Amino acid sequence: MQPILVVWGQDDPAVPSFLGKQFQRWQPRLKLILLPGVGHCAHDELPLWVSTLIGEWATAQEQQIVRCRV
Repeated sequence: MQPILVVWGQDDPAVPSFLGKQFQRWQPRLKLILLPGVGHCAHDELPLWVSTLIGEWATAQEQQIVRCRV
């Protein structure tokens, strides 16, 4: 199973953040990041923060792959 990153606005009026916690129970490799004070479009509201989170997560995934191959 592949790792999954979900960045979710904690104040999302369209899709409540409690659903992210349910997804996390169904997908053991899912990392959920809830952003306080953020709505439905976290990438529009805080693009630099979201891109930084994605970059850090991707780097961590890459480092795990490298460690497994060594």
